[in-house]
Amino acid sequence: MNKIDTILLDIDGTLIDSEKYTISSKIIEGKKYGYDIKEEIVINTLGMSRNISEEYFKSIYGDNFPYEELRIKRYDYIFEALENNELEYKKGANELIDYLEQNKYKFALVSSSGNKLINKYKKHLRLFDKFNVIITGDDIKNGKPNPDGFLLAMNKLNSTQKEITELK
Repeated sequence: MNKIDTILLDIDGTLIDSEKYTISSKIIEGKKYGYDIKEEIVINTLGMSRNISEEYFKSIYGDNFPYEELRIKRYDYIFEALENNELEYKKGANELIDYLEQNKYKFALVSSSGNKLINKYKKHLRLFDKFNVIITGDDIKNGKPNPDGFLLAMNKLNSTQKEITELK
């Protein structure tokens, strides 16, 4: 039996509590465009790649749905939370990263979020310095649920599927 020595982690909703800002931004900003966006709809898109999320929203609200405008506004909500030190780590996140580091695991961040958001996180959150590899949605052609990000991280960490587990 192979020992797991590599851990792949997501950031939003796994290590930091950013999803509440995504949900509230879509609902509040959607109203400004005349859309009554339900929380369940936004929850269904958490962790999806940009393209798949956009297709999902447009399948519900129509082709004129201002997906890109709402996606950009989401950044404003998260950036404001970062600037105000309101964005919190999920319970146990720092301890998990410390444990992985102390026990010599290889670990990577694999996120559907783009470089703009990840770079802002890096500026404000200490745990980013500890990752062996960081893969963003901008590094890959096909985002989640496609495995491209995970495969790229595995390659950069010189790991095989038998040695890996994903935490999301």
